[in-house]
Amino acid sequence: MWEVFYGAGALILGAVIAGTLFWNRGRSKRKEEVAEEATHEMYKHPVAYEDHERAELQREAEQISEDDKTKTGAP
Repeated sequence: MWEVFYGAGALILGAVIAGTLFWNRGRSKRKEEVAEEATHEMYKHPVAYEDHERAELQREAEQISEDDKTKTGAP
């Protein structure tokens, strides 16, 4: 009886690991650095972190995404 639960647990664990690997596949080191910079700026200067700084970092992240798509040929 318990063997069924062990098998189901192994399948669920495998699905979670596969999903995590698939989700992290699209992340790049450059994107991580931009996100880290934005987070540091926001916490260092919460009042001064204005829309133009946020927009600038967002544009940079979007450019990185487009560059990654161009390199991989993804739509």
